[in-house]
Amino acid sequence: MKTFIFLSMMAVAYCLPVSSRAAGANDILNRPGVSPVAEKILRRMSAYYETLHSFRGVVTSIDVYSSSKIVHEERFAFMRPNRFVILPDNTNDPRLYCDGTNVFYYEPFSYNCYAQTPAPAQFDDFSNWIGPDLVRMMASKYWFDFFTKTSGVGLISLQNRGKENVNGIPCDHLYFQETNSTVMELWVARGKRPRLVKYASHFPNPLFNLQNLSLEERVSYWEENRAISPGEFAFLPPTGAVERPWDANYPEVSETVSNGVRTQTLHFVSNEQAEADSRKMANFINRNQARFQAIALTNLLATFPDLSRTNLTFVGVQPSAAVGSPSGFVITFALSNTIATTVTSHSVETAEKTVSVTISPEGIFEGASRGNSVSIRSK
Repeated sequence: MKTFIFLSMMAVAYCLPVSSRAAGANDILNRPGVSPVAEKILRRMSAYYETLHSFRGVVTSIDVYSSSKIVHEERFAFMRPNRFVILPDNTNDPRLYCDGTNVFYYEPFSYNCYAQTPAPAQFDDFSNWIGPDLVRMMASKYWFDFFTKTSGVGLISLQNRGKENVNGIPCDHLYFQETNSTVMELWVARGKRPRLVKYASHFPNPLFNLQNLSLEERVSYWEENRAISPGEFAFLPPTGAVERPWDANYPEVSETVSNGVRTQTLHFVSNEQAEADSRKMANFINRNQARFQAIALTNLLATFPDLSRTNLTFVGVQPSAAVGSPSGFVITFALSNTIATTVTSHSVETAEKTVSVTISPEGIFEGASRGNSVSIRSK
């Protein structure tokens, strides 16, 4: 998976290619800090991609997190009206296929699962993209929705920074900035083929970027309007792959052992069912909160004698499983500042200033934890 999911999520709103058909597109010209020259470059880029019958390439991404740098590649291919494939070089990362009839989303890392849904009429209309932001920009439309509708409210700058060379290609350098201090930059090839060449995203304000996060993507290989075999867009489920509903959460896993053979069974829960289960669980917790709190407090004081009721403030109750029936409940209390400064027994995690108690669904005490201490189990 990409290191900077949060950057990619914000980029989705930004990185939807320009569509001259988008309603209210000219509103962008009425905004201070927006360059008409930059707007014109985006329109030319959009019109160019709409003329392409097919395109394929490789994007090289550089993710930076503090002092760590991760470099990876992802291959992509698109053929109008609705065939596409996105394949990362990391065998554990998700991949996306559309053969013109169905879209397949395959997750090797998530119990070897895949899902399918009917293909869109045009790949421009698809919304569940994965992979590089550059690819999302090429494949989607209605870029100006960002500027003219919801997200664009925060736009404070869209400028053309002038001509720059990227890998020997003359480009226009476009600079975007939002009020949350997010900066995104595009390098668009000059001339008759104004395609995307490079993309970058970062936070210039150190208050918003304590971990020095940044993302850079470059198109390291590119072809356009070449014949692509339909077989390149076909998905063949790997041996042992399990199909899950398209609209489903990660599976619950149950395990059985028979004659020394361990078997895992996956239980998928749709998002709709998961939301219903969450509402049901919230009602159950609300009805039993006082009882759970009393049980937890009694056992917590017995487990850690240096604590007292005056040192603890009730925070809340959470199920121990996010999906399906929980194996128990975790009741959390905040420690007072006085106690928190003296708790240094196992690790710096105690600086979180919380302690917790786990009880069974029936309300039976199962364990208490403090910082990184080992749980104490008693029934």
